[in-house]
Amino acid sequence: MKQPRTAQEIADWAAEQGSPAEVTPAAPKKPLTPKQQRFVEEYLVDLCASAAYKRAGYKARGNAAEVSACQLLRNPQVQAAIQAGMQKRSKRIEIDQDWVLENLRGVVARALQEEQIYGRDGKPTGEYRFDSSGANRALELVGRHLKMWDDDRPAVNVNINLTREERLERIRSLTDEARTAAPSRN
Repeated sequence: MKQPRTAQEIADWAAEQGSPAEVTPAAPKKPLTPKQQRFVEEYLVDLCASAAYKRAGYKARGNAAEVSACQLLRNPQVQAAIQAGMQKRSKRIEIDQDWVLENLRGVVARALQEEQIYGRDGKPTGEYRFDSSGANRALELVGRHLKMWDDDRPAVNVNINLTREERLERIRSLTDEARTAAPSRN
């Protein structure tokens, strides 16, 4: 059996043995220095660590700002302050994951609305267009959030020069393929 090393391991070991253990309390957390606090405030502006490092008043030449900012970001007290600041901001502006996902859903719905194409004479041509790039980007962000795919998969080419009927037929065939390929949930 390995020897307990941390205070929690000692407490767990003592509980298993049935004897009380003297556990030293965790070392008190040091408060942030004024420059570290300024770094946190500046980091929350644009989430750019090297720029925040410089704006906080630290001096750096070359890539020293990137390296030192990365070290600051690994500091547990700085991490806690950044997390607290982000939570405070999120509550203040009432934006959370649900809000972002709901708005991405709205972007997809608006981007996929078909728009009639009119000829030079002002008459409908029978063709439609929609903003596929806006829909694709919103769906990509939602998919990443839900971890729906690996980044190692090959890219899929989409032909947007299809008529409405061709697109509907393609959707039907893809839906049928997905139904037959999906395992039964019964």
